[in-house]
Amino acid sequence: MTARTAAEYDRGSSAEAKFQTDAAGCAKEAEAHQKEFGYGEFDLLRGPYNRLYDACMRSHGYQLKPKP
Repeated sequence: MTARTAAEYDRGSSAEAKFQTDAAGCAKEAEAHQKEFGYGEFDLLRGPYNRLYDACMRSHGYQLKPKP
């Protein structure tokens, strides 16, 4: 499993610049969370990172794109 990225989210009607800013902020928060509660580079599932990134992106109103 890999770390979530902005590419996995639908920005909806949000401007691209705002979407990228929000995604970068979420990634920064998730990285800090991963360092505190995860296993860093040894956490192959990226569990803590992905949970916080998902929660952050949802709090900004973005939804995961449907999987093909």
